[in-house]
Amino acid sequence: MNPWGIKTPPGYSTLFVPPFHRESPFSALPAIVDTDKYNPPVNIPFVLTDPKFEGLIPAGTPIVQVIPFKRDGWVSKFGTEKDFKEQMGLHSKLRSRFFDSYKNQFRSSKEYK
Repeated sequence: MNPWGIKTPPGYSTLFVPPFHRESPFSALPAIVDTDKYNPPVNIPFVLTDPKFEGLIPAGTPIVQVIPFKRDGWVSKFGTEKDFKEQMGLHSKLRSRFFDSYKNQFRSSKEYK
């Protein structure tokens, strides 16, 4: 039973996913919860990924990664040939450098408060 609730500002939801880049004998089932409207503890179901696992999960083991995000309305569209050519150009630019290409050419610096 999860003892913590999460409250986000109006218009925000929370994505619960298994922790990225982590080996584990279990995997949490992903979920989205509108934590601006519902903030009691969210119990996350999980499944065993190692059928031979026996024992206890040690205290402090990460169970889920919690990612808040703003809900926005949007419309899905198919790309055009022009969009495809633009994407291929960016792909070529990415491949133009051997080390740290994405980091040096595309990544934006971020500030977390």
